[in-house]
Amino acid sequence: MDEKLVKEIGMKLEEKSTEELSKILQDYHEEEWSEEAFESIRRILISRGKNLPEQPVRKSVGAGKGLSEGSELRGVVLSGGISRKALNIIAFIGLFIFGWLITIAFDLLGKGREGGWYFKALLVTLIIARFFAPPLGILALIIYITACIHANLLLSRYKKLARERIAEIDSKGEVSIDTEIEKGLLFYRVIGDRKAGISFCRKALEMPAGDPFLLNLAGVVLSHYKQYKEAGELFDRVLASTKDKALIKQAGENINYVNKKIAKQKHVS
Repeated sequence: MDEKLVKEIGMKLEEKSTEELSKILQDYHEEEWSEEAFESIRRILISRGKNLPEQPVRKSVGAGKGLSEGSELRGVVLSGGISRKALNIIAFIGLFIFGWLITIAFDLLGKGREGGWYFKALLVTLIIARFFAPPLGILALIIYITACIHANLLLSRYKKLARERIAEIDSKGEVSIDTEIEKGLLFYRVIGDRKAGISFCRKALEMPAGDPFLLNLAGVVLSHYKQYKEAGELFDRVLASTKDKALIKQAGENINYVNKKIAKQKHVS
């Protein structure tokens, strides 16, 4: 009970007569008067030397109806209920997923750092909104929408740059394994034209040499498209043409992956 509020209400109720105060306390209309108001009245009557009138038994909120009669508690009982601990765990999991999706979007755009900042801002805002200032939930929504708009603007810019790069390659008239793979990667991963992307990456199988870095990426694209045998050929060429330890490790892991897929396909057939 708020002691300060009790005193403030008491100062206002001092003007009422003893009979009026006794009647309010006796009727005990909890819809009209707060518990602090009733406590103030009790103290005023006691200070005036009056006996407190008998009060009706106060009913518990929600006790008016049984579960079978449509009580407010019926839904939660039938649904199984949840503890406060479980509720907060679920809330935090949802909060994490909410921000995690934003981070993934920016990671795929090569802007993981920006995604991390959005995630942190979203996390802090939602925590504050959850425990201290509920209206800040609107700010969290604004942050999320801003992040989505930012990500879409980045993607639009990258699509434009990808098309400009492809146009530049075509204007020079240079056709090599590296230019074909580059065009394939831009179509597949940036512009979103998977059919064109696969077509250009497959051309690498018909051409000699090639940059190991690009060959590895082309192999990854083909493996995503379930062309495991062709992808394996490109990974083998990576191992045969580079001394970069990090690239050798990646290509080796990729070869193991496609070999498992090929073995699984043979087992099924």
